[in-house]
Amino acid sequence: MERIFLLLLILVPISCFGKPKNPLENTNVFSSPIIEDDHILFVVTNQARSVKILLESERWKPITMSYDERAKLWYCVYDKELKRGRYRYKLLIDNIVMIDPLNANVGTDELGGKFSFFELKNDLEVFKGNPKALGEGYYEFRYKDIKAEKVVLVGSFNHWNPYELEMRREYGGVWRIKVFLPKGTHYYYFIVDDQATSDPLNAKAVRDKHGNVLNVVEVN
Repeated sequence: MERIFLLLLILVPISCFGKPKNPLENTNVFSSPIIEDDHILFVVTNQARSVKILLESERWKPITMSYDERAKLWYCVYDKELKRGRYRYKLLIDNIVMIDPLNANVGTDELGGKFSFFELKNDLEVFKGNPKALGEGYYEFRYKDIKAEKVVLVGSFNHWNPYELEMRREYGGVWRIKVFLPKGTHYYYFIVDDQATSDPLNAKAVRDKHGNVLNVVEVN
């Protein structure tokens, strides 16, 4: 939460913290939404009683936005995975449906109604758990470190070989590798630039007889 407020504090000029005479005054001070690698931040500066967001990706179901009293802003952090492409949305401000005044991207639907939209140039990938099941016994292990130069996956499923499963680096410091895991309990860790590193995305962990942290994967 503190990180979100700091981001808002950087983006919003001091003039926005005062209560505007017009509810829509100062709404074009910056653009919204703000698209990051693993989330989308929607911001509304309207001094309303209630603000909700209607997302096409959520079948237009209203999502209540949070209000930060210090920043005098409504915000919503969307952190679900989306494929790259164009997505439509609207705002529900005090029960009135409208387009986003902070977004210059506006379209018209088949009935002549207006909607706001945003475009994802890359897939929105949310790192909440590891590994990611791909089906047919295959799993994708992911690790994020923009400063790392080499990341290797080591586990009981490859007899702890520190050279076999070197992960590939992608945009934004994301490392990934796909492996087949048979049914059973598996243990693993990462070697990041020659340093044994536990998986921050997997809370299931044990310690071996040497005191090293090993993450656990159960495959049923």
